[in-house]
Amino acid sequence: MPEPLSMFTPPPLAGSATLALQASAAETDHAAELHAAHGFNVVLTASTDPRRNPAATLERQARRFVELTGQTPELDANRYAGNARSLGATPLDRAWCEMQGPLGVRRVLTNGGYIDSDVRDVAAAIRLAEDMQHVIDAPIMATIAINSTLLRTEPDALVDILGGARVAVGLALGNAGDPLAAKSTVGSLIRVLALGNVEPRRVDLSGIGALAFGAPGAAIGTTATLRHIYPMQNGGYAPSPYPSILVEKSLTWKTQDRVMDAAAVYDDDAFWLCECDTCFGRRIDHALRFQADIVAHNFGVIARIARRVLGSSDPVATWIQMCAAAQSYSYEIDSSGPNWEPQGFLGAWWANQPTRVGA
Repeated sequence: MPEPLSMFTPPPLAGSATLALQASAAETDHAAELHAAHGFNVVLTASTDPRRNPAATLERQARRFVELTGQTPELDANRYAGNARSLGATPLDRAWCEMQGPLGVRRVLTNGGYIDSDVRDVAAAIRLAEDMQHVIDAPIMATIAINSTLLRTEPDALVDILGGARVAVGLALGNAGDPLAAKSTVGSLIRVLALGNVEPRRVDLSGIGALAFGAPGAAIGTTATLRHIYPMQNGGYAPSPYPSILVEKSLTWKTQDRVMDAAAVYDDDAFWLCECDTCFGRRIDHALRFQADIVAHNFGVIARIARRVLGSSDPVATWIQMCAAAQSYSYEIDSSGPNWEPQGFLGAWWANQPTRVGA
């Protein structure tokens, strides 16, 4: 069995401005609480439902966040997601960009569309963002949302295009499953991160791995739908009614019902105990009953993982070791009965560990 992760209650994440949480506009008050508790930057994300007047609602919620925290969140138009998403290098909305500046945002995020297969659209989207920078006073971040397959099939072109960008790039990945579950995709992402101007957005725990490998920032989603971009749905989509719980030892998101079922079979207190400010040393299957508590637990754990990785003398090695240990835990639980296969990103990051000179 791998060594358990150390349990402690660290100080707030003051100064760790590179790690953000990405929340929906409807979660503004909760995002403000998490910002206050852990120091996360916040990205508020518009609804994909045009009936909700998403841009106006997002602006109103941004002002609400400022009232609650004194800080201004970044704003994601979410134009690249949902069934009514914009596709390709669609023209940017100047009014959207101009709206953000007076709110006091650190950066203006463009409202780019979703790029599925043509890497030339990435170059065109970057040019549109660079053109917008000429008429917007605040720094621009180009929102580049792509099918993760492009990282695997067009890595050289992406490195050339993104490396030549004269604006910061927020990179969001689309896939039906985990976009970073393949060794080659993570390897290409590491190359992109080495450029120094690309930040993963709408990402899973791999955001911490990205920071370990030198990304200037990353935004981890508060819900499954904000942890990557899902494909358009032909029919109705029925997400699980249960919220996802982050299980620290296995670096795994599992829905609440699956955690309860697994805990009944794999009854190891050392695995289920959690020292976050929500669980207070209790087992997560006992402590976490309500969605608000679950999200608070999730980001308390994320904060602790980030401190352990980014506060180490070798963040890359620490992240790789955590992925390996989490894989071992997952296999052990899976062999005990519950369906607990390790998440794909664990092996993908482990397979990209740097080769040590002289090893």
